[in-house]
Amino acid sequence: MQPFTPLSPHEVGQFYQQVTDHIIKAGGVAEVSYSAEDNQLKAKLSQPKPEGNSVDDIARIFCVATAEVLSMATGQEVTFSKTIQKVASVHLKPDIGSFVEFNGDYAGLLITNFSATAAMELYRQQMLHMGLPEEDLATHHVAEDVVDTIGELINQVVGKARQLIEQKYALSSYNSQPVAIALTESVKLTIANFEDTEYELRRLSFKINGCPFQLELQMEKVEFRQ
Repeated sequence: MQPFTPLSPHEVGQFYQQVTDHIIKAGGVAEVSYSAEDNQLKAKLSQPKPEGNSVDDIARIFCVATAEVLSMATGQEVTFSKTIQKVASVHLKPDIGSFVEFNGDYAGLLITNFSATAAMELYRQQMLHMGLPEEDLATHHVAEDVVDTIGELINQVVGKARQLIEQKYALSSYNSQPVAIALTESVKLTIANFEDTEYELRRLSFKINGCPFQLELQMEKVEFRQ
């Protein structure tokens, strides 16, 4: 019997993509995780309820997209809570926050908030995964490289979420370039043209190597019927 050969990062990425695409096309929500330590890729299909809040459905897709993109970028397991919180407002929060607006068949605002510890863990793991030596990495969360890395990763997250939404609902949107900034106090955000629009707010929770971070979502109140 030939010994087991671990998958390369490229092969893991290809399989990851195929599993996620298949599950989304089947009308479900994918919960996919990859452990670099033991080279295991796990996938689970969660079938959403036939009737429910479409904003919550979109929030679940953002959970999947975030976990997938960040896991593949860092080679680490990124997990998310299955609990979606309904909140009264959304904020950019310290220590690093990013925001991006999307418009089209559906519209909304995505905010991502990282503590300094979570931001540095995400940055460090991605750089090491890319092969950069430890001594060349930034050492503080306000460094330009750290903030730019967060912004680029969130751009990939939004792109992946848009792709999954289009696969599932045949609806498309486009997004602005995400803005990531280091900050010391919270800033309340809202979309200007939502002033006369009924909208809903959600908070999603994640962890990478025990370091928590959150996504906050503002979307027009909408129901998708198929």
